[in-house]
Amino acid sequence: MRKKLSSHKLSVAHEKACKIISQSKKNTIEMFSSKMQINQHEITYCIFRTVYHIAKINRPISDLKKLILLQVENGLDMGRILQSDHACADIVYHISNEMRTKLVKYILHNDNKVGFMIDESTTMSKKSALSICLRVNIPEINIVNSIYFDLIELTNAEVSSIANSFICALHDFGFDNSFLLRNWVSFACDGASNMLDKKAGVAQLLLNQFPNLILWHCSNHQLELAVNDVVRDILPICHMKSFFDKLYSICSASPKNKKRTGTVKLNSIGRILGTRWVSSRARSVMAV
Repeated sequence: MRKKLSSHKLSVAHEKACKIISQSKKNTIEMFSSKMQINQHEITYCIFRTVYHIAKINRPISDLKKLILLQVENGLDMGRILQSDHACADIVYHISNEMRTKLVKYILHNDNKVGFMIDESTTMSKKSALSICLRVNIPEINIVNSIYFDLIELTNAEVSSIANSFICALHDFGFDNSFLLRNWVSFACDGASNMLDKKAGVAQLLLNQFPNLILWHCSNHQLELAVNDVVRDILPICHMKSFFDKLYSICSASPKNKKRTGTVKLNSIGRILGTRWVSSRARSVMAV
């Protein structure tokens, strides 16, 4: 028995068994898995930073693949996942949602005064959507910031639907009625009848629910309406507008007609007094 034990102790099988036991005490598998996770986290950080850069400078999400190829050429490990356009869009949504949640928590914690601006529009797919912009006073830096808050799809363009969708969007992000009654200062929108109607507009429905609200007709929209009224009342401007609009419609869609115009830069002029903001109109008139 002693000879068998001695020969077994010196055998290759016993030495391999001892190595296995010693390696198991080092938690090799767990350490290897942890290193893989750390490496994967670093790759994910690089992807997220790249996507954030794309969104920050308002570049299309198709730029992600080009930027990843550039970083790979520079020797950076970018992995093989989260590199599609759909992944880029999902990451942008995730980052923006986290930033918005953090902002709302900060506002609720500090009980800051807020205001909201909304605008109802129609998307390229002919769906009604509501754009919401938040204005918040941050005492630490003594600045009132305007922040794009959310874009929600509307079931229809009725007044009750717009008001309910707007309030539900605020509730979803943590703005309850008690906070809004204390700190919601102003509500701004354009002059559409469904927004500012004194009897049944969105602003009036909100004022009935939050009586301390200050309703404000968008200053840019007021100026736009004023300029539009002036243009309609002055006959020579109407004639000039009609002439340039016809000239633009004839030449802009035809390369042959555009070539005949010689040095006239109709593309930079465009429709001089069309449905635009005043700043765009001013640039067109200066081009004329």
